[in-house]
Amino acid sequence: MIAHDWQNFYLLIGGASATLVGLMFVAISLGSGLYPPEHLPFLTQSLSPTFVHFVYVLVTAVIVLVPTVTVTALGGLLVLVGVGSLGYTAARLAQIRDRYRQRQIDRSDLVWYALLPSVGYALYCAAGIGLLKAGPGGRALEVLAAASALLLVIGVRNAWDLVVWMVLRRARPE
Repeated sequence: MIAHDWQNFYLLIGGASATLVGLMFVAISLGSGLYPPEHLPFLTQSLSPTFVHFVYVLVTAVIVLVPTVTVTALGGLLVLVGVGSLGYTAARLAQIRDRYRQRQIDRSDLVWYALLPSVGYALYCAAGIGLLKAGPGGRALEVLAAASALLLVIGVRNAWDLVVWMVLRRARPE
């Protein structure tokens, strides 16, 4: 196992993200019929990235804890995932900007839905490059832990933001 010293961290963060993934399924299932179709694009644009953040943390924890994963495989995977995720975030920037211009989200949401996820995915790339260059003896595993923790915090904050939005929407008659 590459991250033997990090085993407890990844068990904890992986368990937390798995629980949050399950809670999102429950929330979506229970709330799916409560909103009219015109709200679905907003809900989808908010739910999907939040769900993805939790899944990234979960999958990262699982892969790091695989006893046979090599440093090269983990490093390469982190670089690919980081680059792909940065591309996905960049592709979503137009949607996020439009939501901001339409006053569906505020300025702080720009940070939580665009800037901070980009930082998290850049950290994935940096951790992957660090593993490929220096192996597990460098700071790459600390960078990966920071990226995982950041994505978990972003997901929790954005899920909370969505819950507040849903409650306020339901409290106001259309």
